[in-house]
Amino acid sequence: MPVATIPFSLAITHETALSHPQLGPHFSELAELGLVDERTAVVLLLLVEKMRGEGSAYAPWLHLLPERCVSG
Repeated sequence: MPVATIPFSLAITHETALSHPQLGPHFSELAELGLVDERTAVVLLLLVEKMRGEGSAYAPWLHLLPERCVSG
């Protein structure tokens, strides 16, 4: 039994990045030029939204992410 169910419409995906009101056109252009792939578009969207701080619609979710990530 799942702990939580989250609607796909709330997921931050490549489509979310491309449909972003301010950034979407830029991501689309970079993708057409082959300079940005799907994962990079999502990462860039998250970075921009993180920099917006409390002004971001994603702020409550971004606060849940760790500040640092240790790998390897």
